[in-house]
Amino acid sequence: MKYVGLAMAAMMVLGVVAAAEADVVALKRDAGIVTGGNLAPVFSNAITGATIAVLNVTVGDAPLQTPANSQWNNNGIRTLNNSKNTLYKFDVAAAPGLMGGTINLAELRIVQNNGNSGTRAVGYVASYDWLEGTKDYAYPGAAGGCSFAHPIGYNTGPNQDAAGGTSGPLQSWGDGTQFFSPANDGAGQRGYKTLTGGNLSPLVFDVTDIVTAWADGSKPNYGFYTPPTSNYQYRMSEYSANDQPVLFIDYVQAARPVPEPAGLSLLGLAVLGLRKRRS
Repeated sequence: MKYVGLAMAAMMVLGVVAAAEADVVALKRDAGIVTGGNLAPVFSNAITGATIAVLNVTVGDAPLQTPANSQWNNNGIRTLNNSKNTLYKFDVAAAPGLMGGTINLAELRIVQNNGNSGTRAVGYVASYDWLEGTKDYAYPGAAGGCSFAHPIGYNTGPNQDAAGGTSGPLQSWGDGTQFFSPANDGAGQRGYKTLTGGNLSPLVFDVTDIVTAWADGSKPNYGFYTPPTSNYQYRMSEYSANDQPVLFIDYVQAARPVPEPAGLSLLGLAVLGLRKRRS
């Protein structure tokens, strides 16, 4: 009974350690930990103090151009959002233990390039998933890419699929016949939390509830969006490595699976062997 008690105590300690694990994760496009200026991680876990940056995570961001005759254009590699509806997507599922975990705090930070007035807000895309694309004010072609007209595209000309016809995957936004709009394609819009340091500094948005919904599976991760305004611009991920949108997440990892019975037996034998060696 004494040995069984030791084994159970060891398992309880392991369970406490696993439950206490928590990380601060920075999701961004390019490799490299953000260490300087206003983009440095600001969270710390009271239990472990751990700070982890997840590198090379898939991130997409693209403005949706609205002028006449350009609603089919993809702008996946544009460096500024040009005051249009803009989409952002982070692969939160790549963060270890985030799916099913507990989100303590999540902040989206976007660097404002110019302007100091107008409504600055963010929400989440609720209607369709989308592709960033590789064009700058051009049709996406066979590689695909989002536009004001389509979440994926494949246009080689206005409203054409990759083969030059109109039978391809041309699902439109909204109810399938509309252009992108926050009312038809988005939800959860809110204003910024802080503007750290004034112009050319990150606007900080609290998006804890949105990331929580992605983590618990109650909403699909189609990313964030910012609505249009004529008074300012945001810097996109292609602008520079230090100015790209960043999503910081402070979370407690999902509980690890309970060891199989064979694993429990091995743990008990290990404790028993250690006890015998000491006696």
